[in-house]
Amino acid sequence: RETCEGHNSWVVQQATERLPDVVVVTYGAWWVGDGYEHLGDDVGADLGRGSSDYVRALTDLGIEVVWLDSVPPTQDLDECMEASTVSEAARACETPFGDERQQRVDELATEMGESGADVVPTTAWFCDLDLASCPSVVAGTPVHSDPTHIGRQYSLYLSKVIADRVLAPHGF
Repeated sequence: RETCEGHNSWVVQQATERLPDVVVVTYGAWWVGDGYEHLGDDVGADLGRGSSDYVRALTDLGIEVVWLDSVPPTQDLDECMEASTVSEAARACETPFGDERQQRVDELATEMGESGADVVPTTAWFCDLDLASCPSVVAGTPVHSDPTHIGRQYSLYLSKVIADRVLAPHGF
């Protein structure tokens, strides 16, 4: 928490001095549902409130803020790559995207929007919402570099989408 608060203060200081046209914030509070019960629901809510304060500090400076939800976490990548049957791959290479996660996405998007950010929905970039599942591999490209971060290859795959949805509307 201290590291994040220090970084956020530094970013606001830099923004105050440089007054960029736009700041892109990518953040999500995925810690809900199966496997995260031990954290309690307040962790994501607290982080969401802290992020909205951060967005307000930037928008109060007259800086446009674009918010991208973070990459949904995935399962163990090694287990996925080692799957040797279709059923093993289905279990190890797809992460469920349940109602708790959709609710968290919706709550955080509302919070960021009310704080003044331009909210760009990103969940469909990583998950099949109709199937309520997030695959580890899309179009032959691994999505993640580790369980919580997008990989280089997939970020290149998404570069046009990001340019069209994030940069172009802001004149870049």
